[in-house]
Amino acid sequence: MFLAGDDPILLDQIVACPKPQIGAGAVGRRVMVTKEPASLFGPCWSAGGASIAFAVDNLGVVSNIFQIDLNGGNRQRLTAGPKTDTQPAISPDGSKLAFQSNRDGNYEIYVMNLR
Repeated sequence: MFLAGDDPILLDQIVACPKPQIGAGAVGRRVMVTKEPASLFGPCWSAGGASIAFAVDNLGVVSNIFQIDLNGGNRQRLTAGPKTDTQPAISPDGSKLAFQSNRDGNYEIYVMNLR
């Protein structure tokens, strides 16, 4: 496993897309957060539930991971490159992102710092 940065991380620190605590008034309400010409997949809640990380597929050739606030603002690219980055998962404290990538030729799990 590749670790971006010097801090080791234990795999049990990564929770695959935890469901945030959302107030009762939000139940059943649907809101479009993104409007993209590309395919979006693998959405994952941030630790506090204020944003969503997701992969953007650019014509089936490359995908990168982005994060956007639930109101559609503050869109940030988290990964970049000519390979495929998918399946984002954010650590419970919101400090790390785990994702799947084929940047070394085959699919592996990578971890990077978010803060």
